[in-house]
Amino acid sequence: MTALPTVSSRTRLGLEIVAAGVAGGVVGDALLRAMPWGLNVAIGTVGLVTAAVWLIRRHRVTPGPDAAWLAITALLLGLPVSRASVSWAGA
Repeated sequence: MTALPTVSSRTRLGLEIVAAGVAGGVVGDALLRAMPWGLNVAIGTVGLVTAAVWLIRRHRVTPGPDAAWLAITALLLGLPVSRASVSWAGA
């Protein structure tokens, strides 16, 4: 009998990044095909930031000093799109 090959933590991180990217691409494609984009952009952005935070915490990667600002900026840029497409928002 042969033993199963072990996967290094770096390879596991890479595979999980690829899996998160594929899943995000499928979800993003489904969300952005629907018109108007509205809340779908905000949902996609929250999903992207959540996946990044999950990967960072799961693998105990030390993020750079600007990582939090990048996540906040992405979230804040996704919200106005949902606000602009809502008819009852008083535009």
